[in-house]
Amino acid sequence: PGTNLIIHGHNMNNGDMFGNLDKYRDSAYEEEHSIIKFTSLYEEREYEIVSVFLSQVYKKTQTDVFKYYQFFQADTQTEFDDFYQNIKDAALYDTGVEAEFGDEFITLSVCAYHVENGRLVVVAKRIQ
Repeated sequence: PGTNLIIHGHNMNNGDMFGNLDKYRDSAYEEEHSIIKFTSLYEEREYEIVSVFLSQVYKKTQTDVFKYYQFFQADTQTEFDDFYQNIKDAALYDTGVEAEFGDEFITLSVCAYHVENGRLVVVAKRIQ
């Protein structure tokens, strides 16, 4: 259990794994596919997309950047606010979905080629 479950996948040309995640760059696609269903051996969950953005894997020495892949738990309102403000500021478009301290998230991360070590990121909050 935690605030943010991060799943890294491959951007396969044939659509396998997270190959279709790239379609979320288009807000019209997101509007038609705004719910992510996550099924494990133990439960089924549903998440509503909060933000879609482009990022990258940064060097360890870079401290003045948002490293979404290091956010797992918000123990305080301040920690949550920092994460939330960053994913909203980086968003390619407004999904219209808001979140608040105490919400749980799933973050899907896949390679993107806009910069070296680029990533396309989809963040959604748990609704069920």
